[in-house]
Amino acid sequence: MHKKLIAFLSVLSLSVSFPLIPSQAVWKGESALGDKRAVPVFPFENINCGGSGFLYAPRIVFTAAHSAFNGDDREVEHTLSILREKFWVGFPGEKIATGSKRIESEKIFIPSNYVGRDFMRGGKNTTRQNDFAVVVLKYPMPVDGKPVELLTPEIEKQYADSKEPLTVVGYGSQTLSDMSKTNGCSYQREPKKLVTTIYSEKIKLSGGEIWSAPLNFSTEPNMPSICDGDSGAGYVKVLPEKYIYLGAVGAGGWKGHNCGTNTTGLGDIGIMGSWPVYLYKDLIAQAEEYVKSHPVKMTTITCKKSLLSKKVTGIEPKCPVGYKVKS
Repeated sequence: MHKKLIAFLSVLSLSVSFPLIPSQAVWKGESALGDKRAVPVFPFENINCGGSGFLYAPRIVFTAAHSAFNGDDREVEHTLSILREKFWVGFPGEKIATGSKRIESEKIFIPSNYVGRDFMRGGKNTTRQNDFAVVVLKYPMPVDGKPVELLTPEIEKQYADSKEPLTVVGYGSQTLSDMSKTNGCSYQREPKKLVTTIYSEKIKLSGGEIWSAPLNFSTEPNMPSICDGDSGAGYVKVLPEKYIYLGAVGAGGWKGHNCGTNTTGLGDIGIMGSWPVYLYKDLIAQAEEYVKSHPVKMTTITCKKSLLSKKVTGIEPKCPVGYKVKS
């Protein structure tokens, strides 16, 4: 098998499929603690490794569709029979560890035309098709006041022509040693970021393999790059007055090194496949309508302290210090 083709096979294998892979976030990335939109995505409530996502709205998270399946598409076909029922999502820009805050998902939307990769199972597809998902949370998360604008074909062309610098913030692995450890889910993790640009050149693969991802991004040799667990992180242009969201990490990778697992790729430009978010406006609209029609349920409790009593209303209301719930 061609050495450069081997390189992409290891890239972006979401750690959700391998829950013992440790994750520190983006190889050689810069700390992104305090980022208002980058979130970790977990396949189970009580582990610390998984994938990444972008907080679009208080109850809506964008991530990669392949994260919604229990199996790794290098080994099994992604069918509805192994579709994940739920995620847990951590709070934006926070370091995660055992017991860190996270919210359960209520609904997951994926495109009906999503297809996983099949190259490692004897097929020709080296990238996932329509690898984008929208997750609705049970409860809202805090977000900043800056609006999020979705990519358009016009902005895509502008950014491709100008090589506009874009940001990725992920919660994936960071070092080769992280990739090789088996107890990574007990490790603390923090978000890390890198700068990337749209890669508009045609990707040529030998042997008749198919690269279908239409929106691709590049990282420079020996510079910060994507690793396992960064799948679902957003490609974003951060402006003073708004964010422009382009797409999700995860459709596939070519060349590159995946945290040093492919040493021959350290000197190559890494290419990461994605699908533009403007293809999924209907999916996002479905999620937004779901949020409107399924508002968060508020609960009221009565708290008592000696002869005093007060009512507290909230999503999960708690009595003030010194008060107890009136039975």
